[in-house]
Amino acid sequence: MVIYLNFDGVLHPDHVMYGEGCTPSVVTTGHAALEHVGLLAELLEPYSEIQIVLNTWWTFYLGLDACVEMLPPPLANRVDDATIGYASSYNSPPCRAIEMERHIARHRQGCFIILDHNNARYRPELLPHLLLLDPNDGLGALAARRSVARRLMRITLNGPVNLRSNAYL
Repeated sequence: MVIYLNFDGVLHPDHVMYGEGCTPSVVTTGHAALEHVGLLAELLEPYSEIQIVLNTWWTFYLGLDACVEMLPPPLANRVDDATIGYASSYNSPPCRAIEMERHIARHRQGCFIILDHNNARYRPELLPHLLLLDPNDGLGALAARRSVARRLMRITLNGPVNLRSNAYL
């Protein structure tokens, strides 16, 4: 199973300032970047088979390796890939949702969850996989953590959500 993880609105509030080559900074007063990484690590602890694919602008501005280094080992060890490469590999900024769809198509992910804060960027075929979190609270909200835990348990017991076979062709 794979979790496509957006940092913003999931691991900290969605209000972030970016600059190429600079660590993004959370601009919401009283909050810190990646403040909920421990909560995600706790949720994933019973599921050793889960891998993480970073689906975040952080990889665009910092690169995959720098982002992985910012995570605690229980999460960093699960990171397998990123949907968006470093900025220098693009002529113009990519569309994060399209890059994720391409990643799913290339790797034929059958069982996956998208942890994000905004469903407006995703095609309807992906909505069964999306766990939409409040952009201000992310995993800091108990209800969000319960939703993630329920989804993980349901997939473990019942298998992945079925999509049309041609959804990514």
